[in-house]
Amino acid sequence: MNERAWSSCFLVSLALVGCAISRTPLDPIDASNDGYDAGSSDSGRADSGMISSDSGTSQNDAGGTFDPRDCATPATILEVATAESGADGLTVAADTAGNLYVGGAFSDRLTVRTATTLDATGANRRDGFLVSLTASGAVRWARVFGDALDGDHTVSAALVVGDLVIVSGTFDRELDLHVPGTSGDLPPLVTSSWPMSTGFVAALRVSDGAPVFAQVYDGKLAAAGASEILAAGGQYPGCGATTGDVQIARLDVAALMTDPVTGARSPTCRRAVGFSGATISRVTIATGGDVLVAGASAADTFGTESIVRPAASTGSMPAGLVARLSPDLAVRWARGYRTLPHPVHPHPSHVHVTEVRERDGTLIIAGRVLGAADLGNGPLIGFTSGSDWDLVIASLDAATGETQWSEIFANEGVDSLAGIEVDRASQMHVAGRFTGPALDLSGGVAPLAGQGQLFAATFGETGAHQCSRASTGGPGSTNASSTATSPDGHEWFVTGTAVGSLDFGSGAIGDASSSRLRVYVQRFSLVQ
Repeated sequence: MNERAWSSCFLVSLALVGCAISRTPLDPIDASNDGYDAGSSDSGRADSGMISSDSGTSQNDAGGTFDPRDCATPATILEVATAESGADGLTVAADTAGNLYVGGAFSDRLTVRTATTLDATGANRRDGFLVSLTASGAVRWARVFGDALDGDHTVSAALVVGDLVIVSGTFDRELDLHVPGTSGDLPPLVTSSWPMSTGFVAALRVSDGAPVFAQVYDGKLAAAGASEILAAGGQYPGCGATTGDVQIARLDVAALMTDPVTGARSPTCRRAVGFSGATISRVTIATGGDVLVAGASAADTFGTESIVRPAASTGSMPAGLVARLSPDLAVRWARGYRTLPHPVHPHPSHVHVTEVRERDGTLIIAGRVLGAADLGNGPLIGFTSGSDWDLVIASLDAATGETQWSEIFANEGVDSLAGIEVDRASQMHVAGRFTGPALDLSGGVAPLAGQGQLFAATFGETGAHQCSRASTGGPGSTNASSTATSPDGHEWFVTGTAVGSLDFGSGAIGDASSSRLRVYVQRFSLVQ
């Protein structure tokens, strides 16, 4: 069952000491776009009593309808593309006009909507794709990320900054963004690490998909205002070297530098700071332009400062990490989370923190635990088999990182997290996939059935379960890969791939008798 603990952690203020590079006078990051890129009965908290029916709709215990403002409400589901095999929908983003940008990878011919087809550039290889759709689903443009050398390519993340859609992913051998007859032709990216994959970041115009720049880079990205992005991971070439094996950088995508020899263009580096012993799974913008980081660390320091961890957690490393940085990338605080021995099974425990969001002073983190862990206010005990990854969520004080509450959802099977979002009413929305025979996010009030299905759930400001729903469909597996939020915060998008049919509560796509792969985007309406 669910475990909750309530206590306090002591406050430590951390200041970064490290190698910093500043290219231009530094202005605060514009956080006006919120950095968009996502109660159990035994706790004494009040539950809303929502239960989900097999059709994906939610009702209260009395059988009546509920106020949709309490939950992320399914709006429409869009079938973006289909293929016989080898297709994955991995990322979605939206612009202020309501246009969508959906990316992923494919190997067989990909049919986008009903009229546009994309072919991979090499036999038996996978290429990346990015398609732009209007709000109603009409195709605006579609791009293939491939090469002439029969390499593998993937578009794994996308975000919109001004009049550009920024994408990142991986390639091997070569990545060619050449578009004959356009003004955005670029020289191909070439890697010497083949057969190992190499990361890349590229920008395309939102209007027509013409490439603007491309750069070899391996890391996570986040929008940071009208003209900047955050890059967190490997060393960004234009920033120069920093100490440590991880770098966080601010890049200006409106001020491009051109290589005088190759003609390649890349964003101007505003500032870069290095760290050691950490990996970063998410970076995003918080209130006032601060930077939030989620990931893991095998070290006891972030920069040269100590990472504050619960005293009782002494388990395996690397351990979960959450940090808050100022706009100039100086650490305000850093918190770490380690594992605990499971009381039943002897297997090692692991904890991964993969998501972090803030809105109006509410800071939410989410991730997965195998075994048991402490996220700052007591033990969280997972399912008893020792091979089941369980979802965890927690709320932190935005100013200090002190844990306010935490919860684990101990269920049979491997549960995965696609993304989270905090709406304007400080409610938390979570989406993902579960593989066990049921998924209980409500402390026994409203367990979800449907092994191998998707889920979406809403929790109140204090962590009380408000509602949850599961998808239906098949006959094959369904995945939820990532989520994104519209710039105005009114809509939440979940993307992934389904086999056969899929119904998330707003109508079905596909055919249950078909084994065809379907890349989808499910829209949810959020509190306004």
